[in-house]
Amino acid sequence: MACLLRANEVRGNATRELRLRRVGARDAVGCGAPRQQGRGGVAADVRPGYATNVRSQEQDTVVVVLRGEGALRFRPNHTDHVSPAPFESTPFRANSTVIIPRNTVHQLVNSSKKRLQFLHIFGKPPIRFREFASWEEAQGKKVFPGPFDRKCLPGSFFGGHRASPSQDM
Repeated sequence: MACLLRANEVRGNATRELRLRRVGARDAVGCGAPRQQGRGGVAADVRPGYATNVRSQEQDTVVVVLRGEGALRFRPNHTDHVSPAPFESTPFRANSTVIIPRNTVHQLVNSSKKRLQFLHIFGKPPIRFREFASWEEAQGKKVFPGPFDRKCLPGSFFGGHRASPSQDM
């Protein structure tokens, strides 16, 4: 099950300033950005009304939301990739931290009118993904090498697409 932490839930000296080094062009993070292999993460920028592809990966993932708001859609307890299950949705906003367990089918949706910016942090590459054409698909398609090595749709992260009206919140 995915976990959502909000900034006001972190107490004491458990946090510290995170310095980011800018890489590549402003809108070229995620797909088409300079390769981040070996760095364990990537900065992402999703336009209003867009979403990442429905996917899962073989590693735990942490998403730190820097700006904007949206929702994490995920299939709870779905690790076998055998049968589709309906997705659940959890809203997030700037200063939220989302923890996504390995093999959890998930999607990040920008539901605001501003850009959604976040850090997508994962373990040491290589990372093997499964991409799903829709929430109804059960098996998904294995993706390796990962999406950092491919060209994507303009203005999107990991080949994201405009969020489907039937899936809007």
